[in-house]
Amino acid sequence: MKQFLHAFLLFAFSQFIYSQEIHAQDSTRLFNKVIHFPEKVFKSVDAKAEAINNRLMSQSTKYLRRMSNTERKMRKKISRKDSAAAEKIFGDAEKQYVLLQQKIKNVSGKTIPLSRKYLPHLDSLQSAFKFIDKTEDLLNKDPKTEQALKNALNKMDLLQDKFSEVENIKRYMKQRKQLLQDQLGIFGLTKDLQKLRKQVYYYQAQMNEYKEAFENTSQLESKALAILQKTSLFRNFFRQHSQLAGLFRLPDVSAGNPLAAFAGLHTRQYMQQQLLQRFGSLPDIQQIARQQGQAAASPFNLLKNKMHNLNAENGDPEMPDFKANTQKTKIFKKRLEFGTNLQTVKGNNFFPSTTDMALSVGYKLNDKSIIGIGSSYKMGWGKDIRHITISHQGIGLRSFMDYKIKGGFWLSGGAEMNYRSQFSNFEILNDYTPWQKSALLGFSKKYKVSKKVRGNMQLLYDFLYKEQIPRTPPLLFRVGYTIK
Repeated sequence: MKQFLHAFLLFAFSQFIYSQEIHAQDSTRLFNKVIHFPEKVFKSVDAKAEAINNRLMSQSTKYLRRMSNTERKMRKKISRKDSAAAEKIFGDAEKQYVLLQQKIKNVSGKTIPLSRKYLPHLDSLQSAFKFIDKTEDLLNKDPKTEQALKNALNKMDLLQDKFSEVENIKRYMKQRKQLLQDQLGIFGLTKDLQKLRKQVYYYQAQMNEYKEAFENTSQLESKALAILQKTSLFRNFFRQHSQLAGLFRLPDVSAGNPLAAFAGLHTRQYMQQQLLQRFGSLPDIQQIARQQGQAAASPFNLLKNKMHNLNAENGDPEMPDFKANTQKTKIFKKRLEFGTNLQTVKGNNFFPSTTDMALSVGYKLNDKSIIGIGSSYKMGWGKDIRHITISHQGIGLRSFMDYKIKGGFWLSGGAEMNYRSQFSNFEILNDYTPWQKSALLGFSKKYKVSKKVRGNMQLLYDFLYKEQIPRTPPLLFRVGYTIK
C-alpha cells in the first residue's frame, strides 16, 4: 500500500511539473535521432517475465498441494475423535485447493487492467512498450523486432494477471490458516497448525521475492525507459494510458493553461484573509488549528489501523511466531556467495616461500550456515627476496562449512586435498598418490567492506598436519573476500 501511494504521489507531481515544460524542439525529430530499440530489449523483458511466470505457477502449485496434504492429515486425525466436526471444519477444502491450482495454471492475461494488481515497474514497461507499438516508424518496420515486442507485451499481461491470482491465493491461505487456528485449538494439533503457519508464511515471502525480482530494473530496461522519458510524447502517453492513470485519472493539462484544472479554487492569500477576519489574530488561528488537529487524530489513527488490517487481509507477510529461514524463499543464485582468499607460507629447507590463492563458491543453507567447495593454486616465489623464481608448487581441492556464532564471528571447518609438489604440467596431477589430506577447524571473522563485498580472516588448525611428509605448519592464517 505504501508503494502504491508513493507511486501515485510521484505521478501527480510529475503531471504538474511536466505540464509547465517548454519544448525547444519537435519530439518526433528527437525520436529519429536518439531512440533505437533493438530486438534484445524486448527479448530480455520477455525472458524475464517468462521465468517469473513459470516460478509463480510452479511454486503456487507446490504450496497449495502442501497445504492440502497438511489439511488432509489433520482431517484424518480429527475424524477419529469427531467425524461430524471434521466434516464441518474442512468441508470441500480439498476441492478449493484444486480449483486454485487450476486457476493459476489457466491465467489468460486478458482481464480488465483496473482489476489487476498494480506493480510500478511493470506498469512503466507496459506503457513504454505499448507506446512503441503505437508509434509509427519507431521500429523501422522490422518484423522480428515487432514480433518480439508483441511477445513481451503478452508475457507482461500474463505476469500481471498471475500476480493478481497470487493475491487471491494468499488471501485464501490466510483465511484458512485463521479459521483452522480458531476451530482446531481444542483438538491439540499444535504441530500441524505450526506446519500450516509456516507454509502460509513461506508462500507469501516466496511470492514477494518474485515480485521484487521483476521490479529490480535491469540495465537494458533502465536505458530504454531513460530514453523514452526524455520525450514529451511518451510522458503524455503515460499520463493518459498507464494503469496508474486509469486508477487516478487527473485532469488533462497537456494543452493550454496548466493551471486550468485548478480554476475556482481559492488562493492561499484569500484563505488567510478569511481566517483572520473570522478568528482574529494569527496565534488564535494556530490554537484553533491545534485543537482541531487533536480532535482529528483519533479518527485518523482508526483509519490507519483499518489500512493495516486491509494489508494483512490482502496477504502481506506477518511476523512469524517461529524462527524463519530468510534464505529459503530466495532463488538459487541469490543463495550463492563467491569468495577468494590468500595464504602465504614462509620458505624452509623443503619448500620455497609460497602463496595459496583460492577461489570458492558457498551455498547458504540458512542465515547461519554456509557450505561450499573451492580450489587453490600454490605459487612458489623462490628461496628469498634475492632469489625470486616463480614456480608451480601445488594445487588443492577444498570443501568447507561456516556456522555463525555471534556478530561477525563464525566457526569454520573443512576438508582439503592438496598436491604439494612442484609440477611443470597438469597431466602429472592425475596420479592421486602424492595428494595429502587436511582436516581443518577454527574461527573466522567476517566484516563488511561494501554493500555486496565482505572481508574475512581465518585462523584454522590442521588436525592431520603430523601426517604430512614433509610436515606442514599446524596453524593456517588466511585472508580474503566474499561477494554476495
